Amino acid sequence: MFVNLPVLFRYIMRIILIRLLIIGLVLAGIFMSSCGYKQRYLRDIAKQQLDSVDRKFLPDYKIQANDILFIRVVGFNKDVTALFNSFNESSTSGGVISIENYSFFNGYNVTDKGFIKIPVLGDIFVKDSTLFGIQILLQQKVDALVNEATVIVKLASYKLIMLGEVNSPGIKHVVNNRISILEAMALAGDVRDLGDRRNVLIIRPTVKGHVTFRVDLTDPNILASENFYLLPNDVVYVEALKAKGFRQGWTNISIILSLISSFIVVYSFIKFRI
Repeated sequence: MFVNLPVLFRYIMRIILIRLLIIGLVLAGIFMSSCGYKQRYLRDIAKQQLDSVDRKFLPDYKIQANDILFIRVVGFNKDVTALFNSFNESSTSGGVISIENYSFFNGYNVTDKGFIKIPVLGDIFVKDSTLFGIQILLQQKVDALVNEATVIVKLASYKLIMLGEVNSPGIKHVVNNRISILEAMALAGDVRDLGDRRNVLIIRPTVKGHVTFRVDLTDPNILASENFYLLPNDVVYVEALKAKGFRQGWTNISIILSLISSFIVVYSFIKFRI
């Protein structure tokens, strides 16, 4: 069996060069897809003079049907204030319970007609009212019956839906009365490397339908924007940069080129083994 070594050597060198070329193209593509796309939050914020958030931009959420309110009456006379509360604190002290389950079993669900039913006080209309307005209303009703009692009102069903290019998508329950778009990103584990921070979509449900708008998280002026704070049930969707599709395309191309080069190597050995 005779092998033309000089010719075979030239073919092997060509294959090596082809493979090096493929590797170079793939590395160049990956570099191009990642270079220049790293977006920072609030770019150049230290160099800018920013206005504080205007008070009129701080959103006051209005209670809607199917919301769940956490309402508690506290005071020195616990036996009396306990009459207004629909749950027993000691019933959950022996175990761990999630926020959503605790809210569901111990909160006040707003009916389709906008009412909640509170022990002693009866049916209270709360739809389209703010938490502060409900607290004032209930405080007045309790004061008429009990001395030195305080009413606490919170939205127990406060949640956000985080989707797209974030590290931890899903439903995020919020325990504060207000949350900013930056805090929401922190809850979702931050934006992925190939997520577009400059064009984040917010979908907000309202009584008249859904409203959509976009925010640029790289712009420091977002801090003074009316869109800086989110509302309950907002959907936050982070789209992928075009570079993500570009990188995936290069990965597929590299696989195809690698298969072609492997085929050429096998073909060359078969052809020159005489």
